[in-house]
Amino acid sequence: MVEGALERKAAARADWDDIDWDAAWAAEGEALAAGMALGRDGRIASPRALCRALGVERHVYDGVIRMYADGRPGAGRQPRALRGGLSSAGRVFEVLVASGDRRFESRRLGAELMSAAMGGER
Repeated sequence: MVEGALERKAAARADWDDIDWDAAWAAEGEALAAGMALGRDGRIASPRALCRALGVERHVYDGVIRMYADGRPGAGRQPRALRGGLSSAGRVFEVLVASGDRRFESRRLGAELMSAAMGGER
């Protein structure tokens, strides 16, 4: 499913003079949604699909799990942001929290509480 969405994204962007941005963004969102799917155990069902959707290598995903998951040494921290935006680890971290992966439950609950305190809706 991720592969098909990424192929549609590439096809939408194939002609540099006439890029179909709507189709490219839709396909990218579809690939990310497929990569964020959770398995029965409450974890990302396919780390390979998530890595493919984000365009990162598997060791980045493994490093985020090893460092920042609940119960790990860096559970209270998060990956550092780069000057121009998020690092690869930062993107993986945010997606894992947003997906509802049970290994990042405390982060998701904290984000929901923060959002509610600031007047946001969830």
